[in-house]
Amino acid sequence: IPDFGTAHLIGFDEQVLSMDLDGRVVLFKASGESYQQVAETGLPNSTYRSLPALSGRYLVVRGSDGANGGRLIRVDLP
Repeated sequence: IPDFGTAHLIGFDEQVLSMDLDGRVVLFKASGESYQQVAETGLPNSTYRSLPALSGRYLVVRGSDGANGGRLIRVDLP
């Protein structure tokens, strides 16, 4: 993924889900031949250092809001 930087990766169903520290989430096909993006979304402003969890078609992430702690967010995947 161009200009993505550090990211967490989760592979499933011949696809890869990538989430960077700023909350950019990209779903792409797991192919060694070419990059084929399936979907992209952005999470609310926060820092996302914790490992995301995948359950069925839901991505669960924890955003850190500094001194205020953090919050859990559920994202519905396509």
